[in-house]
Amino acid sequence: MTSLFSRLPLVLTAIAGCLVTHPAAAWAAPAGSNLAVLLQAAGGQPLGLYDGVRFVRINASDGTRITVTINCEQELWRVARIEPRTGRADFRDDRFQSAAGIGRSRWCTTPVRTME
Repeated sequence: MTSLFSRLPLVLTAIAGCLVTHPAAAWAAPAGSNLAVLLQAAGGQPLGLYDGVRFVRINASDGTRITVTINCEQELWRVARIEPRTGRADFRDDRFQSAAGIGRSRWCTTPVRTME
């Protein structure tokens, strides 16, 4: 299970690519918003804005909660925290990944609460 979590950013990027390049899903979003499509499909919930970074929570079917951070200005994202239903939360320090087009999506344009 640890190896899956260590490769989660790569897995999420691959899934997002498949969602957008699949013929049935290609019409659902403009090109360049792979992360937006992935967050929508995963049922992401905006948590708030802190220091220019937006936090989005994804609740997995097994009870795991994944927190994704999005830098809308620079169009970058990363997995910040993985909190399994059982066990300790894993705070990540992965490099930011490209999220081209995310700045124009609802994930970056919808008002959210400011976190302190």
